[in-house]
Amino acid sequence: MTIRVLPDVVVGRIAAGEVITRPRAAVRELIDNALDAGATRIEIEIVAGGYDLIAVHDDGAGIAAADAGLLFTRHATSKLDGIDGLAAIRTLGFRGEALASMSAVADVEVRTRQVAETVGWRRTNNGEQSPLARRAGTSVSVTRLFSRYPVRRDGATPLAEARAIRKLVTHLALARPEVSWTMRVDGRLTVMTTGGGLRAVMDELDERSGSAPLIALGPIAA
Repeated sequence: MTIRVLPDVVVGRIAAGEVITRPRAAVRELIDNALDAGATRIEIEIVAGGYDLIAVHDDGAGIAAADAGLLFTRHATSKLDGIDGLAAIRTLGFRGEALASMSAVADVEVRTRQVAETVGWRRTNNGEQSPLARRAGTSVSVTRLFSRYPVRRDGATPLAEARAIRKLVTHLALARPEVSWTMRVDGRLTVMTTGGGLRAVMDELDERSGSAPLIALGPIAA
């Protein structure tokens, strides 16, 4: 069998599958971006375990319109500018792979506005871009995740994935109690905290934990 170099588009799809292995991974990447942007309020929406929709909204710094063309480019990042910065990196994400990987396995739309700007903008991974009015911050919507990978869709477990994402958000709410967190699953509010500190967050989470108290959450994987 002859060895051949794969086309870039195939390499991109393979790499994307290694970064975004499941909906929970996409949610984690988007939340990390929101926290790195200085968000104090993060809202998460998922439908069908994130396979049909993942949406993460934040009130962070927003993205400059001048950077729109690089949004879905692999290894394009605002968090690292050279090898010397690797040892000093303090952000949760820096590889510049998240949006590029999502765009290879789903439909992605970014809506954003920086605080200093009067008008925001939207861009899709299909290259569509237009101005829009919106509050400062960023919203990322990921739809039809793995729709181009029938095997992954056929093996989807939306209920288990929704539980895994809720557990992730609950742990992050406890780790970052100064941030206000909201999560909706198929339109139902499952997590809501007000950013009032750890004690308040624990009380707020307990109110919605039902038969799954916080003590049962256990450790979380990165």
